[in-house]
Amino acid sequence: MTTNIKAIPAAFKGVQYRSRLEARWAVFFDALGISFQYEAEGFDFDGVRYLPDFFLHDLNYWIEIKGKSPTADERLKAELLCRHTKQEVFIFAGQMRIPGAASADGYGMYGDLVACGWCSKCKQTSGNPKCEFCRLAPATHWHSEYVWMTCPECGRPGIAPYCDAYHLPCDCRSCEYGNLLPPVPLAYERAVAHRFW
Repeated sequence: MTTNIKAIPAAFKGVQYRSRLEARWAVFFDALGISFQYEAEGFDFDGVRYLPDFFLHDLNYWIEIKGKSPTADERLKAELLCRHTKQEVFIFAGQMRIPGAASADGYGMYGDLVACGWCSKCKQTSGNPKCEFCRLAPATHWHSEYVWMTCPECGRPGIAPYCDAYHLPCDCRSCEYGNLLPPVPLAYERAVAHRFW
């Protein structure tokens, strides 16, 4: 017998989300002061249709929320979106947890943040061997060591490989290590604790 489990919709600040997990991420973005739009735009890539969950205006990130690891088809859609929009695409898999909290679902300590990158320096999909900024990243790289952090210089939040603030979207380059101190953990706490009725 196959059980079809459906997500429970939830509302936050007047927007109806398809799942509570998506709504929790909306609370998280709001807590960090990040301007975002839910299901901003749909795409058709030669018959492959895709409606990403979030677009973060301040960071030029597309975000897809998944309760479990993305399938090959879901990753393909994200890669097509990255190439088409020339913007970073992140898939957040698993339940949201406060950084450092134990994982009951097998995902990393921050959930699983996987990325398909677009290099803002060389204007290509990450992995260009001639670019000092992205040459070490595989060409449509999918990596699960990405975390939310704040720049130690300007305090702007963003997603980067663990403790590597050099890849944050700001232009500050005085320190290569990001900061997991407030406001990021506080945003996680607010999102995890939020009750939807």
